[in-house]
Amino acid sequence: MKAMILAAGRGTRLLPLTATCPKPMVPIAGRPLLEYSIRLLAQHGFDELVVNLHHLPQAIRDYFGDGSAWNVDIRYLDESVPLGTAGALGSLPDEVLDKSILVMNGDVITKLNFRRLFEFHHAQGGDATICVREYDFQVPYGVVEINEYRAARIIEKPLYRSFVNAGIYVLQPEIVKSVATGMQTDMPELLGNLIDSGSHVNIFPVHDYWRDIGRKEM
Repeated sequence: MKAMILAAGRGTRLLPLTATCPKPMVPIAGRPLLEYSIRLLAQHGFDELVVNLHHLPQAIRDYFGDGSAWNVDIRYLDESVPLGTAGALGSLPDEVLDKSILVMNGDVITKLNFRRLFEFHHAQGGDATICVREYDFQVPYGVVEINEYRAARIIEKPLYRSFVNAGIYVLQPEIVKSVATGMQTDMPELLGNLIDSGSHVNIFPVHDYWRDIGRKEM
């Protein structure tokens, strides 16, 4: 099975940590952030990985090399100009696109069973599967619902729940091939256009451990 890890971000939300260290190499409990994803992918049978690079790319190449230390084959795609989370797909070589591919953000740590995700995607059929995570947000104030200039109801510190994009996807080859080489676009835009066009896009709720490391407060 094949996967692409999006590791070209500059990590501006993690400054000053990322001033001299690419975001995927930020240490988490003694290991680079990216290593957790590579280890988990290898554990679940992914043996061909593509990693796109932009900010301080040599540090990533020097540490992971060809991936043989983790029993995977890693190839790198250098982006002279960042293309966005979906624009990177346009640089994938054709030989990688003979079957569905997993794409994930490089600033996510998870214990998701990727093999189970692939089984779900193939069982459901369709063009793409988006992993989603339930997110709770409690307003720390009383919310006043209004009807024109009259108060209709007061709700004290309401709790709102919604599903958010977990930054992990499975895409069919034709979806990846629809992204032109050098095109700048992000995954929400690509998938949003698919949904608007009536394409079959699944959602896969993530109940396993999942954490976005793209912000210092996380």
